[in-house]
Amino acid sequence: MVVGAMAVFGSSLVLILFLFALKHVEARRGARFAESTRIRADEGALRVKHIVHLGEWYLEQAPWFLGALTRYSIHVGALGYARLARTSAEYAHALADLVSHKHRFERRETKSQYLRQVSDLPRRTQEPVAEPAPAPVIEATEPEVGTATEPRSRTKRKPKKPVATS
Repeated sequence: MVVGAMAVFGSSLVLILFLFALKHVEARRGARFAESTRIRADEGALRVKHIVHLGEWYLEQAPWFLGALTRYSIHVGALGYARLARTSAEYAHALADLVSHKHRFERRETKSQYLRQVSDLPRRTQEPVAEPAPAPVIEATEPEVGTATEPRSRTKRKPKKPVATS
């Protein structure tokens, strides 16, 4: 890769030196070398320049266009997914019936004599559970005279240190 870059750089340098030498020779002679070819090359260069300017304009418009294209594709994808979900919901039961091994399931009479007897019995409802009795209410009595009615403090107070005087 380095060799290729060096080759391109070297050939570009040689061609630039060749063009300066050609300009020097033309200036000494007073005549231009390959006049018609140069005119065609200039016209081609102007066309390439115009194409590059058009490409720049399209690239300036690309972020807006890509944003709109992305938004539209997300919108179309969401609508398609919603249509798929709706269709699959409509045919879910048919698909389940198709996959199930119990096509057109019908309940038959049981073969067990005991189950037939039990199923003929009427069903009993559960009896309501009685609510527990309310707790007895204890009435507050007046405190006796001379007793403390204020609650004690939860924190112990530290005794004050005596101040030493000298």
